[in-house]
Amino acid sequence: MKRTLFTIVLSAICTLSYSQEMASDAKVDEIAAKICEQAHRFENMENAAEFNFIYLEVARETGVIDELPAYQQQDAFSRSFYRIQRNCPVLLKLLNQISTASDWSTLTEKPKSTISNKDIKAFKERSEFYYRETEDARTDVFIIDGYWSDQFPDDTYTSLKMDWVNKTTFKLTFESSTNAGRDKLSNPGDEYFYELISKEEDYFLVSTWLEGQDRYQTFKMYYE
Repeated sequence: MKRTLFTIVLSAICTLSYSQEMASDAKVDEIAAKICEQAHRFENMENAAEFNFIYLEVARETGVIDELPAYQQQDAFSRSFYRIQRNCPVLLKLLNQISTASDWSTLTEKPKSTISNKDIKAFKERSEFYYRETEDARTDVFIIDGYWSDQFPDDTYTSLKMDWVNKTTFKLTFESSTNAGRDKLSNPGDEYFYELISKEEDYFLVSTWLEGQDRYQTFKMYYE
């Protein structure tokens, strides 16, 4: 489960220690919403360094950071970045422009599924897949007993409940993660939708989206 999915290095932001007391989810989402309102300020960025500079500047200008105790501010900075990737389509679109992940594409319309019943059955019969967030970052996926688990290169994982909505579409509901990025990206109960689009020689093309947003991504789920 990528969420969204691209990886970007934010060394100035993501230095959170789990020993710190965390800011409330409501405060983090308030910061993210205010930054999203200023998405136009990111329009001319060309790389991660420029994004870091603008993000930290805009986040501080919201005023919400300064309302928090000092020991919660680093956590609020870090988690708000991940929540933006989930809840701010306009800024995520700008971020995707500096992403290097070739296996992922962003669309403004829902792609049409052309997968056959035979290939849907083949997907459901498999329990092991993998996808790439960047060219050299493989994430393994295990689908077992109604649960989807992402296993990341650093040996962390994410656990999500998997429910089929219809013949081609399934929903993942976030439960927990030991991965710092995924833990900040999602709150328990957050839902993500996926649809099987087609089966190719060595991968399934899958579409993913959030309910209520008119922004879609496709990515490749490889099998061996």
